[in-house]
Amino acid sequence: MEPHFDVVIGGGRPAGLSAIFFSTARVQHSELPALLGCELDERNEVETDRLQHTDVYGLFLAEDAGGDVQLAIVAAAEGAKAGVAIDLQLQRESRR
Repeated sequence: MEPHFDVVIGGGRPAGLSAIFFSTARVQHSELPALLGCELDERNEVETDRLQHTDVYGLFLAEDAGGDVQLAIVAAAEGAKAGVAIDLQLQRESRR
């Protein structure tokens, strides 16, 4: 496959590429997770279980507020998982 663009990295020598992926540093700028009582990890991020539930009962987290990669598709998927988990929790509570 022919490269679509050239990227100059470091020593100034161009590299022909057809795709590029990169990551930038993230910093939690909001105090809201801590104010809500979430425990933060060593990177100052809120940890969640597989369905996006935080350690605070009834509080769910969807991207890009978590520590996963910041891609729109990931944010959408995690939002969907949180929605399912919220629905399940509400169903359980309504049966009490």
